[in-house]
Amino acid sequence: MKHILISILLASVCLAADTYDKRFVDTAGRIYTAADPSNSGGITGSLSKGVITYAMAIDHDRKRVYRGEVKGSDFSFTGIAVGKYDIVLITSDNKLYEGLSLGEPTKGLPPVLLQNLQKRVAKADEFYNRSVIHRAGIIEERALTLVERIRDRKMLKQNADVMDAEMRRLEVIELTKSTDDWQMSSSRHFYREAEPGAGRQRAFLEPKNISALGNIRVVDSVKQLGTIALPFK
Repeated sequence: MKHILISILLASVCLAADTYDKRFVDTAGRIYTAADPSNSGGITGSLSKGVITYAMAIDHDRKRVYRGEVKGSDFSFTGIAVGKYDIVLITSDNKLYEGLSLGEPTKGLPPVLLQNLQKRVAKADEFYNRSVIHRAGIIEERALTLVERIRDRKMLKQNADVMDAEMRRLEVIELTKSTDDWQMSSSRHFYREAEPGAGRQRAFLEPKNISALGNIRVVDSVKQLGTIALPFK
C-alpha cells in the first residue's frame, strides 16, 4: 500500500510539473493566429525611430491575433482576414506603442470603482507577482484594460530545473461592472515570453498610445500606414 501511495504521489508531481510547463513555458506560439495565404489582406508600416522586436495585430473581437514580421523600424502583416485591427509594437528599448480600442477614458469613474478595478486585475492571475494596468477604457457597463504582468520569482522547468528567466505577459482584460465592483468576463493574451536572466526585477514596458496604430480596416489589399511619427520622449 505504501508503494502504491508513493507511486501516485510521484505521478501527481510529474503531472503538475507537466501542466505548469505547458501553461507557462514556451507557449507563445499558441497565442497567435496563423496567417492564411488565401487572404490577400495585410498591413505595413514603420516607426520614425526605434528597433521593433515584436509586432502584433489584434482584431476588435480579440479572437484573432497575428504576429507580424519586423526588420529595424519596419513591420508587416500578410495573410490576415478581413476585419478591423489595432497594432501593438514592442521595441528593443522596452517601449510599448499601441493603438488598442479600449473605449472612453476612466476619469469619470468613482474612486471605489477604480480601486476595485486594480484589485480584480491583480488577482486575476497571481502566478505573476507583479502587474500594472497601462491603460483602461469604458464601453457602457464594461471596462477594457491593457495589462502587463511579470513573474520574477522562481520558475521550474518540467525536469524540475530552475529556469534562468523571468516571464512577461501582455493581455486585454474585459470586466463587467457589478454595482461598485467588477467581474472579469474575458482575457486575451497577445504576448507571453520568457526573458533570459532570472533575478533582474525587470521594469515594466513604457507605454504610449498612438492613434495611428488603431482602427485599421483590412479588406482584400495591403494597408500601407507609412511612417508613424513618435513623440520625442
